Amino acid sequence: MKSRIALITLVLALTTVAQAELTVGLKGLWDFNDAGDLVAATIGNDLIPVGAGQSAVAGIDGSDGAVAVELGTYYQAEHGIAANGGGGYVNEFTLLFDVMYPEESAGKWRAFYQTGYEAYNDSEYFIHPADESWGVGDLGYTDNATIGEWYSSHSTWYRVVLTVNLDDDPDLAFHDLYINGVLKGDHKTSNLSLDGRFSLYPADHDNPYIVLCGDNDGDDALMYFSNIAIWDRPLTPEEIGELGGPGAAIPEPATIALLGLGGLGLIRRKR
Repeated sequence: MKSRIALITLVLALTTVAQAELTVGLKGLWDFNDAGDLVAATIGNDLIPVGAGQSAVAGIDGSDGAVAVELGTYYQAEHGIAANGGGGYVNEFTLLFDVMYPEESAGKWRAFYQTGYEAYNDSEYFIHPADESWGVGDLGYTDNATIGEWYSSHSTWYRVVLTVNLDDDPDLAFHDLYINGVLKGDHKTSNLSLDGRFSLYPADHDNPYIVLCGDNDGDDALMYFSNIAIWDRPLTPEEIGELGGPGAAIPEPATIALLGLGGLGLIRRKR
């Protein structure tokens, strides 16, 4: 009995450590579980909706919530991230989306994030209408062997993770796409310069936001989101693997604290 408790305690401790690492730098989390307040933040600042085309919908398995964001509607997210990566802007970050698009959106442009003032510019990352590959012109799309060949399908939930590290050295810079914990798009180009197109305005700027799901000229067709999150650092491949697929729990500091207390309780009982 004692050895079993010790094993459970060890597994719990290792799990807690792995999950605790994922809370480091987590600056914003939105789970859309409150149909009466879709923009409420679980961590960080509430989203600012622009446009009236948002509505509560069923989530991934019916037990969680999600939001439908229609063409012309987007969110401003005050991310709270200070300038990093050695520049004057946010050059290191990770975005997570649990996302699905219906059949009616296939064959249309769909947008994920944009770094400018509100939605005055093109989005920084799309799903291409021609073949459902992912990317943007300055990064290339997931339709070739160099970047990776991957194409999404309608009516399917995905956990999308974009890890960004901007640097004037192209060998160090990356903007990678992971789907359900697996690398699918290896966007390494000379267009990932420090403080360049893909950097975010920092928290102390007069525009301390990232635009989610928006585009300047209608390239943002309907998509459903069950979770959106942002970190102030590029997560490692191992950490992204820990995050798993769509709907898997995203570790929060409060949850980790409870796990730690549970492990402490087991240790005390063992003694």
